Amino acid sequence: MTADLILKQQDAKASSLVSAYDLSFGYTEELLFQGLTFQIQKGDRLWIRGRNGAGKSTLLRIISKNLPCERVQYAENITMETAFQEPLWTKGYLQDYLVDNEVRNLFFDICHRLDLKHEVLKRPLETFSSGELKKIDLARALASPCQLLLLDEPLNFMDIYFREQLEKAILSYQPTVVFVEHDEHFGNQVATGEIRF
Repeated sequence: MTADLILKQQDAKASSLVSAYDLSFGYTEELLFQGLTFQIQKGDRLWIRGRNGAGKSTLLRIISKNLPCERVQYAENITMETAFQEPLWTKGYLQDYLVDNEVRNLFFDICHRLDLKHEVLKRPLETFSSGELKKIDLARALASPCQLLLLDEPLNFMDIYFREQLEKAILSYQPTVVFVEHDEHFGNQVATGEIRF
């Protein structure tokens, strides 16, 4: 029996959070994708789909403003949180990163539900396994108050129990989320729509 995850998302005042029109992008002259038009509405759970190397993670970085693009428009004062494939925190101690009490309490609660024991969380992050770092990064993103949650392959390194936890939490709390994921079952269960290229 797995422990249920808790998701806490801020309410967005605007119904349309992000919109893109005729979006094209490439790191070289060869474009990864072109002509993408989409809108992310409050309550959407959008699955970014495409072949390997098509730029799915790049699109997530554009949506998150990590790669600025003038063809993407955002609701005023939008708050976003992202868990990319590479964890954000990889050095030092967790206590060095967690300054907000409310976020810290929810973060440790999520870690506990992800079966990360209290004594594990006191170790330096450099000693964590890839799976433990992934859980830490997802707990960080899930505990951060935001209006839009962006997840890049959240099930990498994770077991079936985590998939069930995340799937149940998304269906229960219905956050606005955009995700890249290869797990067809998960995508089919939680997505309300797709951005496909």
